[in-house]
Parts: sequence; C-alpha cells; structure tokens
Amino acid sequence: MCMRSGIPLIESGTMGYNGQTYPIIKGETECYHCQPKPPDKQTFAVCTIHARPTTMVHCVHYAKELYEALFGESSLQDGSSSEFAQIKGYLSSSTPNGAKDDQSLAERCQQVLVSLFVKKIMELLEMKSAWPSSPPVPLEEARIRSLKAVGNEETERWLADHETTSFTTDENIQLCLCAMMTLMKRDPAPFRKEDTQSVLFVSCIANLRAEVFHLTNQPFEEIRSIAGSIVPAIATTNAMVAAGVVHELESVLRRNIDLASPRDWKTIYVRKTPQVRKRKGGNAATPFHSSAGLNLRRINELYLIHTAPTATPNASCRVCQSVVPTVTVCLGTPYHTITLGDFARSFVEEKLNLESPSMSRKNAIVFETEDYEELEGELLSKIMEGDTTEKEFLVSGVNREAEWIVKVEFSDRDGFEIKGLEEAEKTEARASGLQQNLTPRTTEPPTTEVVVIEDGEAKEDDVIEID
Repeated sequence: MCMRSGIPLIESGTMGYNGQTYPIIKGETECYHCQPKPPDKQTFAVCTIHARPTTMVHCVHYAKELYEALFGESSLQDGSSSEFAQIKGYLSSSTPNGAKDDQSLAERCQQVLVSLFVKKIMELLEMKSAWPSSPPVPLEEARIRSLKAVGNEETERWLADHETTSFTTDENIQLCLCAMMTLMKRDPAPFRKEDTQSVLFVSCIANLRAEVFHLTNQPFEEIRSIAGSIVPAIATTNAMVAAGVVHELESVLRRNIDLASPRDWKTIYVRKTPQVRKRKGGNAATPFHSSAGLNLRRINELYLIHTAPTATPNASCRVCQSVVPTVTVCLGTPYHTITLGDFARSFVEEKLNLESPSMSRKNAIVFETEDYEELEGELLSKIMEGDTTEKEFLVSGVNREAEWIVKVEFSDRDGFEIKGLEEAEKTEARASGLQQNLTPRTTEPPTTEVVVIEDGEAKEDDVIEID
C-alpha cells in the first residue's frame, strides 16, 4: 500500500540480539519484496506460559525457564524473586551433615515434581474457577513418590526405543528424576540442545505439564527441536533499532522538506558480536606507509551497530515496479441494483477469474470469501456513494500473483462491459514471471522459530573482523 501510495515506510525488525532498519521509498530504495525471501518460518507467540499453556511451545518454554533457574548459570544467583525460588530451595538444601547422597537427592527431586505438578496446579485451580476449556488436572502425589529414577544405561535404551514415540507419564517422571539427579551433580551450565541431560529434563517437564493441561505429548527429539528454536526478544536490541528508526525518519523528513538535501538514507544493522572496523589515523607509533607517503596507523574500532548504503530498487520487482493489472467494469442500468456479493461472484470471480477474492477499498477489507461477508447484501452503488475519486477495489485472488485494481463505472446503457481485461492478463503474466524469478529454490523444509517476549543476557567472545 505504501508503494502504491508513494508513502515512505521505515521498515525494522529484531530477532534476539540481531536487528535492522532501513527506509523504503518508492523509486529510490528497494522494497521488502525486491529480494527473494526464504520459505516462511512458523512463529509462535508465547503467552500465558505460566498460568494456562495452550501449546506444547508454552510447555517447553516453561521447562527451559525452570532449567535455567535450577541448573543454569542464573542458579548461582541468590534472592531469586521468580516463582521457581521455592523449588530451587528444595534442591539447594542439604542433609544435616552437609552431604547430598543419592537417596536425599531422589527425595528432593520428587519434592520438586510434587510442587510443580500437584501443589502449584492446586493453587491455580483455587485462584480461577472458570476455564475456557477443561481445567488442569494435577498429578497424584503418591504416584510421584512411588516412582524411582532410572539408571543412565536404562535411560539411553529408553531414548533409543522412543525416537518417534512419546513416553508415558510414569516414564517421564522416572526419566525426569534421573535427569535432575545427574544435573545436580554437575556445575551449573546454560541450556544447550546438544546436551542430552538438559534436553531430557526439559522434555520430561514439558510433557508432564502438557498432560496436566490436556495437551498432546511429543517425542524427545521433537522437544529438542522446539527447545532449540526459541529465540528471545531482547529489550535492548529493540531500543537500539527504535533509535535507528527515528534517525532514518529524520533523514526522510529532511529530504521531503528540501529536495536539494543529500539522500543520506542508510540501512542500520545491530549485531550480537562486535564487528571490527578499520580506519587510518595519524600516529607514528605503529607506522605503515600509505600511497601518499604518510605515516599512518590502523585503528581497530568495535561496533555493535553499523550502517550500509541502501540498495536501489530491483527492476524485476512486481511490487514497487507497479506491476498492477487494472480493469474497468462498466455496469449498465440493469446492474444499478447489484449487491456487493453479487458483483464479487458474478463479475470478479466469473468474468475476471479471480478465485476466492478478497476485496479492499480505501485500505479496508469490504468482502472476503467465507471470512468477511457482512457487506455482501449492501448495494454496490451505496458502497460507492460519496466517492469523489475513482470508484475502485483492490482485489486479490488465490490463483493470481498480483493484486488487481477493479474500477467500477455506472452508465445508462443496457448490459455491461469490461475494459482492459486482455492487457490486465498480460500484466498478470508478467507479474507471475517476476515472482518466479524472485522465488528462491530450496528443497529444505520450513523451520519453526519461537519468539519469546523477554529480556536476557549471554556471553559472546567471538569478534567478526571486516574491512
């Protein structure tokens, strides 16, 4: 819409520690569709993780939070105010003589599961009387305390036997006890999807929580895949990218006010690791000879934010290069009382061959097959009343690559006439060809990414060096 209206757009986005922003200006810079895009990645919005999970992703994220609180580097910090503080206390306590023998550890690990899947679920039920679906069902405390941890060898055998199938409730409890006892004997470490014990703990906790909330359990390897795809959304990255958006907005406004001002638009990147930029400075301490014979030195500067010139539009882009099929439908006297729904089906679908059309007008959807049909009984002429500009719809069809502009004219003639259909079909064919040129060829299946609204910290010692 911005491309068609000629309105500048400041595009931006973040993922974890990385982010970027750049201006999209018609005829000046490339638009979002100028470059081929990889296959769509399924994104889950993680919400109500602690109160009422509705997907396995929620359960996995909850389990990862619990892992970091109990066995991650954050477990070294005292005074945790999270809901896991009491659970952490069960494992941090020791026997009277200060030792942590296997029997004591096993009992404490059982207490963790009782707290998570019995006591906390009971607290939820007491706080909330109405549930959109079936309320959670806590596990039986006696059942948890009657089960023992399996050995490491038996754990490996169970994992080998359940590559594509999920574990039972009892098996999840036994494996979780084994994983907790193993992790308690190790030094704290952040979650890694390559670490079998870490993934085993997360998998068991997630599946037990899924069972409590009536969700379908998942196999071990599927949990590993989900846990490895969770990407934190970090407030600091968002702030840096937002500052970049304001900077580019200022450049766009300056250019609109004074056309003689330079086009100083930039693409701004935010990266997780510092990038080395080298520049020359006058200092004879570490000299090297330039082509001008001056003693200069290289100065290494580390940047988390850097810029690059904006790219020019792609001549083959079907969006910003105005590849828009346009037709005009002239309606005679018999059709002055036609409704929007009849027009959509009799003309847009049948005559223009736009299957399952979605029709918009003035940036608002007015008709969409099976989804937005509230106005289908309204007279088309009434919908067009008061329109001082051209009476037109922006229409997309599931069998078309481009969005079509369908103009409507009313006349005193009999019958109807469609103008520009042949030319519109040629434009559609051109748009289809451009889309094929821009579509990347890949045999890899689409991946799943999980975006989590939270802040976080991580250590990264790698430095990328660029000239």
